Amino acid sequence: MGAERIVGTAENRKYRRASVLWPANLLCRSNSFECVIFNISANGAKVMIKNSLDDDTRVTLSSPRFGALDGDIVWRSPNSLGIRFILEPELVAKMLGDNAVHELDAQGHQVGVITGIQQPQGIALDYADNLYYTEFNTGRIDRVVRTFTLDPPKVTRTARGTYVICPVIRRASGFNARLGLQTGSSTKTAILQLVQPGTDSSGALEVQTPEPSITITISDGGLLSQSQTVSLSP
Repeated sequence: MGAERIVGTAENRKYRRASVLWPANLLCRSNSFECVIFNISANGAKVMIKNSLDDDTRVTLSSPRFGALDGDIVWRSPNSLGIRFILEPELVAKMLGDNAVHELDAQGHQVGVITGIQQPQGIALDYADNLYYTEFNTGRIDRVVRTFTLDPPKVTRTARGTYVICPVIRRASGFNARLGLQTGSSTKTAILQLVQPGTDSSGALEVQTPEPSITITISDGGLLSQSQTVSLSP
């Protein structure tokens, strides 16, 4: 291991560094290493790590405090290394402390922001591109509907022993894409009628089956979809 190479000094650094002790993970070439962030700023971080990594290596620094940030190793010592973030410092600064979730495009440019969140932590997307995140201060999981979700369906048993299932599609404001309703048929389940959803309706289907439940899927025919298991009363 070579001696530590200092990049900049406390006097000429443009962005203020905060001393922290945050547990994190460093992802490099499909490998993940546990580490501790010793200090951090809008353009980089000092990380304490036991593993040896080369200079100029592209890595991803991941922490529940801010999510994940890509960067390059710019110096190293026997027990630590310095990372310079790739993302614009102004956006990193927001990720570190503005209580918001920022949406970026593939080039790292901001295309959207969700504000008013209490210390947002991990985030995830479902198959319909809806956003889920945790609030550190409250310990709850919240959701932002970006396309559509499925509420519990309405199920009616007819006098002839069939089931009429009416999905309940909840669309995000401005989402008007055409959606389709599907369900699998089998030797035990027969689809008698199928009405596709409209922009202001959720569609319906009538099935005849001895099964206790069936699965329905609402999709746009492309990348967005939501599936739901529907219980059938006897």
